[in-house]
Amino acid sequence: YASQRGEFFKIYRTTFNREEVSDPVRISQGLGNDIMPSLSWDGQTLVFISDRDKETNNIFKMDLSQNSLKQVTNVFTGVLHPEISPDGNQIFFTTYYDLTYHIHAVPMDRQVKQSPCSLSDLKKNDAKEKAPEPVEVNSEGMEAYIPPTFKSYPLFQAPPLGKEPPYELIPDGFPTARVAYRSDGVFWGDMYASFTDILGNHRVTLQAGIFDGAENFEVGYLYLPHRWDVGASIQRQVNLLYVGGIKTQEKAQGGSVEFLYPIHTFYRVELYATGSDYTISPHWWRDYTNVAVGINFVGDSVSSRYFGPYDGSKFLVGVERSLAQLGDVDYVAYTVDYRGYLGVTERSLLALRIAGIYSYGADQRIFSIGGAGTIRGYDFGQFTDKKVAFTNLEFRFPLLDRLNLFGILPLGQLRAHLFADAGTAWSHNDDLKLYGRPSENEPSRFIDLHASVGAGISWDAGPFDLMFEFSKRTNGRTILPETIYEFWIGKMF
Repeated sequence: YASQRGEFFKIYRTTFNREEVSDPVRISQGLGNDIMPSLSWDGQTLVFISDRDKETNNIFKMDLSQNSLKQVTNVFTGVLHPEISPDGNQIFFTTYYDLTYHIHAVPMDRQVKQSPCSLSDLKKNDAKEKAPEPVEVNSEGMEAYIPPTFKSYPLFQAPPLGKEPPYELIPDGFPTARVAYRSDGVFWGDMYASFTDILGNHRVTLQAGIFDGAENFEVGYLYLPHRWDVGASIQRQVNLLYVGGIKTQEKAQGGSVEFLYPIHTFYRVELYATGSDYTISPHWWRDYTNVAVGINFVGDSVSSRYFGPYDGSKFLVGVERSLAQLGDVDYVAYTVDYRGYLGVTERSLLALRIAGIYSYGADQRIFSIGGAGTIRGYDFGQFTDKKVAFTNLEFRFPLLDRLNLFGILPLGQLRAHLFADAGTAWSHNDDLKLYGRPSENEPSRFIDLHASVGAGISWDAGPFDLMFEFSKRTNGRTILPETIYEFWIGKMF
């Protein structure tokens, strides 16, 4: 069956028996929508409709045993509803032309030409080339023409029987990018891309970026053919911390391994082990090595529309424990990250995020919040401590469904959002005071809570959104006069 669980519709498989129903397994990969699947009776061949080639629906055939994919049709106006005959020798499908629907059949091993076929030129093409005899499928004597210029070219050539199929990688969705620039000159950005083989058994991820003048990167691999997903990665990451009012860079270089297990359609468990060397600059603390293991419980029931998440929720609850015997630090850290979405109208919604990290132990970890993604209107990583928490509330709504430049160049939809952010960082629970009177002579206001309000506009540029936001800080009594402007590229939470 076809299901949209990201940018595109893809083909999934679920196994039923008397005792249980298996979790969905994604079969088709790559860019474009894949719909209307039909499986051969022997379970070895899958045909489906896809617009991956030229944004026109045509038939693709996947050999599940040989890890190969071929395009079967190249009809200019598209085709619909492919079905494999019981003997596995033909593919039936539907076309629409001359103000009515027609049914055609082509051999399963059909080899066709490169140029697309216009259904309005079928008779003209028949005069030029000898086409196979059409298969009549109705009782009213209506002609069912077979376009003679169908083509089939191997996107991934199947190997001879008995040989290991090749593992050629194709993009798994569009690459995404995030770039942010603030009115005070702070700049950061990163890019993420994912690649997979035809059957989705292997996935390679690449992430690279720059933050505060330092380069970040991460290369990951996931092995996905079984219920347990296994992965590994190497990375170099830079975190920006403010310690005692001094801006500090924490650089980490290392790697990790992870194991993911789906326990339900909407829930999974993640186990991981990580090891990294940390360098602090300037040195407010020693350089150190950290080796840790952790477990996360993840849920995701979000439904999306063309503009992004619309309804449902997703969350992560995790705990990480350092292994002091193998590293230089001893700590335990708990993480919670919840994101909820509630549709208000067909195209507007409320979005809420609540997240926090709580660390304790002899060498408690240091975390930071502030800036785009946590508390807008403040410096990146401005609030640093052993425990952090923040929340974002947004109302998202449409402005323009489509913007055309000079009346001909489509520039995508334009949307807007209103937001309120708040967060805090602290060391000891007894010292935390979110709201109150700083002294007897001062009115009540936020003390350890930092908040902002603002608005923004987002423009859909395909794989990413262009964001322009302005925000003002608030102390709980008044909104402060300074306005912070931020421009960034990415996707909203």
